Amino acid sequence: IALLVDYDNMAIGVETTFKKERFDVTKVIDTIRDRGRLIIKRAYADWKRWGRWYQDTLTSSAVEMVHLPTHPGSNKNNADIRIAVDALEIVYQNPLIDIFVILSGDSDFAPMVSRLRENGKYVITVGVKDRTSALLISNSDEFISYDSMLGTVKQDADAGFKILVDVLSTTDGEDIRLFGIKNHLLRKDPSFNEREYGFKQFKAFVKEAANRGYIELKDDARGNPILVPKTSDRTADRTADR
Repeated sequence: IALLVDYDNMAIGVETTFKKERFDVTKVIDTIRDRGRLIIKRAYADWKRWGRWYQDTLTSSAVEMVHLPTHPGSNKNNADIRIAVDALEIVYQNPLIDIFVILSGDSDFAPMVSRLRENGKYVITVGVKDRTSALLISNSDEFISYDSMLGTVKQDADAGFKILVDVLSTTDGEDIRLFGIKNHLLRKDPSFNEREYGFKQFKAFVKEAANRGYIELKDDARGNPILVPKTSDRTADRTADR
């Protein structure tokens, strides 16, 4: 995994949206740690703007701080250009990287994300939910809101279960393992995140959907849950009622 952080965008977005909250990159690192090995971690900013707490947090997480001074007469430090150049350089120089995690809400990154995907990379965008470009979200393979890491977003779980039912209805009728249905969900909506429905793990989300009668589950030979697209009459009736 390569983690590239548009730090000014993230820190200002978090402080503006959540007032007393400070952007903490360790929350993102903890969230994506189980996706693979974090080989590259870089944060781009005019570091004269940010105090010791911010820089110490990055240092303790072994994040490389790339200094981009703000241009005279402008609040822009061209982080988007530098991150785009570095990302494409990583593509061609480090074939070990197959996942890019881009921390920003800036629509300027949408072309870069598209190019990364054209090169076979899986792109996760992380940003403040209401401050992230819809274009950037739709261009990504997956969007994770920083809000969900704070626990400030909690949508009605039933709405999430209905999305799951809709996605299952588009499958070819075969049983599906959890990672497979999660991929289907993200292709339908890259911003889908079980945390926003009150579940820390996708497995817990799916099990609760089964408990409420939205879907059916069965265990494979190893005891791992498998989703069954063809619902029972009880499930169909219950879904219609809701």
